[in-house]
Amino acid sequence: MPLAALDAVSRDWADRARRAPAAEVLAQLLRHEPELAATGAATLEELVGHIGRPPAGSSLPHWRVTAALIRRLELDEVIALGLITALRPGLLAVARQLDFGRPGWESRQSFAADLVTTTWDVLQSCAGSTLSFPERTVLRRVRQRLEVQRRAGRRRWERERPQADLEAPERRSRPGRERQAATTAGDLRAATLPTLDALAIALSEVPASLIAPADVAVVYRHRVLGYSLREIAAQSHQATTTVRLRCRRAEEVLCAL
Repeated sequence: MPLAALDAVSRDWADRARRAPAAEVLAQLLRHEPELAATGAATLEELVGHIGRPPAGSSLPHWRVTAALIRRLELDEVIALGLITALRPGLLAVARQLDFGRPGWESRQSFAADLVTTTWDVLQSCAGSTLSFPERTVLRRVRQRLEVQRRAGRRRWERERPQADLEAPERRSRPGRERQAATTAGDLRAATLPTLDALAIALSEVPASLIAPADVAVVYRHRVLGYSLREIAAQSHQATTTVRLRCRRAEEVLCAL
């Protein structure tokens, strides 16, 4: 789905990641975070790409790359641009969960602008720290902040509705129920956050002898981060059917543990 603000960040990242200063940023990252050398990345673009598409046989989990980049955000703002681009599928999942800001924002594009700004602020608030589940933590904090804004926008929208809307309760009853259902759904999503964190911990402890790390990553990205199977398939250059089968088999093993 085209969202101008996210598209602009992706373009800016693609442009700056190919410029000469990006090579120095990569060199600084490797000096401060020696384990990043295990990615084999020759460019900053390849390093950030490791988050969404770890190469086959990689010994460094994608979340370790994300955590290292967040620790070193102060080196250059291009790192934050890369992280927002890498987290785009997860940010779109957040947008879908919040119904693209309705009600509360004037349009999807204005919501997308706040989505980018909020993500930037969340990343900056985490800079220099080590997050155990960096992608999940960032996306959760972004969603929580935007949910607060959406509730405030909904209250403002309800106060400013034309009087004619209030005088036709029968005609407005169904949207009212939908708004109530949306609020309830938001509360349920918030209530499931500890469960998702527990799932993330459990997935990190699954031995490779039971489930291939690549399949664990599929379950993690789908169930914990909220990526759709189609998005995961596009990132990993696989058929959606293949990803769905891998996810299902891994989940069956997990349920049997």
